[in-house]
Amino acid sequence: MVWFFGKKDNDNNDDQERLNGHDQQDNHDPSQSPYAPKEQDEELPMDLGSLQDIFSFSFIRGRPITNFLLAILWSIGLPILLYHILLPHLGQVLAMIIASSPPLAIVVLRIFKEKAVDILGIVAGLSFLISGIISIAEPEEKTSAICESIVPLLVGVFCLASLIPIRIGNFESRPLIFQVANQVMPRQEEDENLNAYDHRRRQQQQQPSTKRQKLDYLYTHMSRFRQDMRVMTACWGITLVVTFIVKVIVVLTNVDTGYAETVGYIVFGLATGLMIMFTWFYTKVVKRHVTDSTKEGLHNATWGVQTMGNTFGQVLNIANPATGCQKLIEIDDERRLRGFYDKRMSQEVSGDALGDEFKGYVFRISGGNDKQGFPMKQGVLLPHRVRLLLSKGHSCYRPRRTGERKRKSVRGCIVSSDLSVLSLVVVKQGEQDIPGLTDTAVPKRLGPKRASKIRKFFNLSHADDVRNPKIQRLVTPATLQRKRHRVAIKRRRAEASKEAEAEYKQLLAKRVKETKEKKLERRRTSSMQKSASA
Repeated sequence: MVWFFGKKDNDNNDDQERLNGHDQQDNHDPSQSPYAPKEQDEELPMDLGSLQDIFSFSFIRGRPITNFLLAILWSIGLPILLYHILLPHLGQVLAMIIASSPPLAIVVLRIFKEKAVDILGIVAGLSFLISGIISIAEPEEKTSAICESIVPLLVGVFCLASLIPIRIGNFESRPLIFQVANQVMPRQEEDENLNAYDHRRRQQQQQPSTKRQKLDYLYTHMSRFRQDMRVMTACWGITLVVTFIVKVIVVLTNVDTGYAETVGYIVFGLATGLMIMFTWFYTKVVKRHVTDSTKEGLHNATWGVQTMGNTFGQVLNIANPATGCQKLIEIDDERRLRGFYDKRMSQEVSGDALGDEFKGYVFRISGGNDKQGFPMKQGVLLPHRVRLLLSKGHSCYRPRRTGERKRKSVRGCIVSSDLSVLSLVVVKQGEQDIPGLTDTAVPKRLGPKRASKIRKFFNLSHADDVRNPKIQRLVTPATLQRKRHRVAIKRRRAEASKEAEAEYKQLLAKRVKETKEKKLERRRTSSMQKSASA
């Protein structure tokens, strides 16, 4: 059974058979079913086979065609029959009113009883009402020819108006095409074998039983299906309205009313035929959209079930200090990880349970993260997350301001099934090498810094002086390159400073020279003025 959610492991085989189209009928007695009876919930999703039945027109077999014929006979056939029977006895007006009462009665009954609107009844009632008004008014030929197309116009207007999202209480406006399709759907399944199969199937998982409920579920839960229904309704509405406009233009621009009516009927017939073909082809598109959405829901549900059943992500981050290597290993079987449960950080655990390749290994738990990314914090003896008030100096927290404290979520240091990554350190190597972890060695980039480790690294005694900076830090090509880079930067800064100083002195000398020249010019000018006045 294909489910969007709520799917159980024991349904996997049936799911695959449903998707591949090889679902076999179960002929066992329903009373022999191992499942306990449960009440059905209409809000739960349906299987892919039911969706294919709806959109491949297989629902035409049996009861649905009877529903459709009964609806047509009650909404259209019965009013016509009543009109012709009562016309000689009661007159045209009363016969028209009584003939239009059956579909209108169904409309009113469905509104009060089922909180739904009978579309066929409304169309039939309005048709008789408009026809009666036209026949009583006896208009001229052109007006009468135009009024004959008012019913398709109203249907087109209803189609376009049903696209407006209106919600009043429990009433919700839905596309007219969807309402008509839902109205002709059967209330109950008539296939006895299918009923028996559905009965046994629903004893374990609840799902909509009738095709009306399935269509309601599709419209409620699939946005792509709602969009397709709106597209079909909009196409029908626009086509009917445009057809009416074309007929009005033809009638008003032609003198011969009979010819105009014939052209109008031809245009209406062609438009209706094209829309029927469009509806048939677009139904195939809707079927493909629904099938793709259902398969995607099945894929997501399967992925979710597998993820939920895979404990903490099956990832071990193993580091080997002896070689300087680190490796991520995925564990498929959750039972192989149970040896780490209820262990704390810094605790040593044997790796024999992980598999034969880890036989003899001893690991130390160095940390980990849960599925939301919160790190394990040493000292918090809990197997879950807690919120702690942290300040400067605490792990898992970095203050932004001086003296800042903040309450943060951290994961306890006890291992449980909610972890996604568990960090381990190799304490003791086992019998076999692990590729990428123990068979290769990564050279150390820096040497030791502490005096005791320097003595151990170079095999020195306590009499040797290890405070020399050349010994304190191991000299490597990278360190020499960084030193040359620092010296080059310092030299460039000194050169830039000297150039700036020289430019400043040059500018200062230029300004002093300009000042002296201005003073000399003023003196020369004043002396010339004095000589001229004398």
